[in-house]
Amino acid sequence: MVGGNVATDSARAAIRMGARTATIVYRRDNSKMPARQLELDEAISDGVKIIYNTKVESADIENGNIKKVRCIKTDTSTEKVVDLPNTEFYINADSIIFAIGLKPDKDLIKNEEIELDEKGLIKIDENSMTNIEGVFAGGDVCQSKATVCKAIESGKKAAEGIDKYLTTF
Repeated sequence: MVGGNVATDSARAAIRMGARTATIVYRRDNSKMPARQLELDEAISDGVKIIYNTKVESADIENGNIKKVRCIKTDTSTEKVVDLPNTEFYINADSIIFAIGLKPDKDLIKNEEIELDEKGLIKIDENSMTNIEGVFAGGDVCQSKATVCKAIESGKKAAEGIDKYLTTF
């Protein structure tokens, strides 16, 4: 897993659903991990193991089942993540959860001339409408480092804005 809030939530859920172990593998050091500190602390107290400065390279599969993942240590002393030679190791695993961050297609947003704020997120008004009339946005595309609950709240707010727009249109 990657080191955001979704990774910590997924690992904690795996533990609660009966996994013997759950490990988050993060390619940078803990100071660059995007998850909130509270999320990390709670995950660790639930038994989640976090391995920093490590990147997953591949998975070993036998008869259609995951057996282990091949990892390599990384150096992040600069902004670039660099694989360290001869540091490969394996982690036994029977399941992998891909908790990776996704970003919107900036070219599409630019082509449609939807305005972005200084953080590169879509600008919305109090009703979640973009600068284009009738075009609404919600969730992570409008807010930075949000939780799932915040994304749901944002989506509901956008739905209310759309309803208000359509009923007054």
